[in-house]
Formats: sequence, structure tokens, C-alpha cells
Amino acid sequence: MRYVQFQLVPVSGSLHPLSRILREDDLVTQEAIHHLRLLDDDTVVGLYELEGEVEHLRTTFDEHPAMLDYTVSRSNGAVYAHARTRPTDALRKLLAIQRQYDIVVDGPIEHTSQGGFRITAVGTLDTVRETVSEHPEEVNLVVETTGEYVPRRNRPFVQLTARQREVVLTAVDRGYYENPRQCTYDDIADELDISPETVGEHLRKAEATFVRMAVP
Repeated sequence: MRYVQFQLVPVSGSLHPLSRILREDDLVTQEAIHHLRLLDDDTVVGLYELEGEVEHLRTTFDEHPAMLDYTVSRSNGAVYAHARTRPTDALRKLLAIQRQYDIVVDGPIEHTSQGGFRITAVGTLDTVRETVSEHPEEVNLVVETTGEYVPRRNRPFVQLTARQREVVLTAVDRGYYENPRQCTYDDIADELDISPETVGEHLRKAEATFVRMAVP
């Protein structure tokens, strides 16, 4: 079984109808997409992990023309939204390709700064090749890595969101986990241009993930 990790970058705009407005909202951070599926009625249902205030997100979703219905809740410090939306043309085509070739997406799907996605797709060698070759013209596809698939279940680091991995790597590099500690939340925050509170939240979430996966 093969996997390919690639970036999908829209030629213009964003892949997902919610991405642009959420990316420009200083009160919201898009962490990851845990599920995304094209329905028979030509709408898209997804499970999204976000960072922000629940009431602010509800107001944003209520005002967005692409949003059809949703629920938003907070669990273990993270905010999750289960939402059904009208897709962009590019997203509709991408999800149709996934369904056609029976490709499995090994989530979570990560957001990129260009309004696109980073995806790990799993399947046979032929289906992986066909999926990569048939991406729609509305997006650029950049292959990052490929090889034999190893399940993520026993690899704790890859279970983190992209932002959590960035904070953890910076913390390790700066000596946060050395004894004695070589840096503070403020030092990590300055390097990443985020708040110390955000650094603390990401590290706590990452540490909780490591502990859950380490304890039998």
C-alpha cells in the first residue's frame, strides 16, 4: 500500500468556501480538517478543528452564504465544528476524484498559508498515481513525499495539528524541555509571532496527546 503527501494550492481564491474568511479573521485559527465528504446533493460535510470563541464562530457561520447548517462545540480545550456547506468548484472536483478512485485520506487535512490543503492520500500504486495526475486545473498540486504507507496510529507526533507541531519543534529547539529550562513561553512566542498564551495552549494540547498515546 502506498501513500503520497502533497499540497493543493488554489490558483486563485481558496479551496474551501470558509477558508478565506476564517484565514482573515484574527479571532479564529484553522487547525485541521478531520473529515470531508461530498454528498449526493452536491454539498460538502466536514468536521473542522478550530481555535476561537464558540459564539464568535457561530456568528461568523450564520453570516456566511456558503454555510447550510452546522453545530459548534468545545471539547478538551479545542473547538470542533460539524458543518455542511456549498463547495467551491475546485473542492467539488477534488472530492469527486477521491470518491471515484476510492482513495483514503489519512487525516487530519492541514491548512496551508496559501488557502490550500496538505493531504496524505493512501491507496494502491495505480490509484495514487491516477489521483495525483487528475487534479483539477483550478489548483496546483505539489508532491512532498511518497512511499510505503505506515499507519499513523502509533506515531504520536503526526497526530498533532500543523500549528502544534510547529510550536513543539520550536520549544524543543529552544530548550524548553531541557533541565534546567532554557526558554519560556515568551521566547517561543517571539520566534513564532504569536502570544505566550497561544504557545501554552498548543503545548498543553500536544502534551496531552503524547500522554494519551503513551499510556496503555
